Amino acid sequence: MQIFLMYGNGGLLAIVDEILFRNDLDNTKVTNGIVNFSLSLLSLTLYFKTKTKSLKIIYSILFTVFSSLFICFLAYDYFGTEDPNPYYLYFVISSLISGIILNLVSLLKDKNEIERVSH
Repeated sequence: MQIFLMYGNGGLLAIVDEILFRNDLDNTKVTNGIVNFSLSLLSLTLYFKTKTKSLKIIYSILFTVFSSLFICFLAYDYFGTEDPNPYYLYFVISSLISGIILNLVSLLKDKNEIERVSH
């Protein structure tokens, strides 16, 4: 699953990089920031505003995917180009960070709904 997500996201980043920067490999971090960070913020905002449970599930999955990939691309520079041991560590860490953010937003949303109902 990790490889599928990374290859799919790499294809998306390559298309955006070619459109915006004419395939300049020096701008990979900028493209990652534009695509993954923007899409994760968009899906998090939509998750926060939606009322139906099915859309919450879809937006939470999209947020987890795009924010995890954003964090993985940032962490890749830290781990270097060689295969880190264990290789899956930054996938686990990025997924945990994404899950914590999603849970905090969910708690904030529930708190706002409780305050709105009680007033």
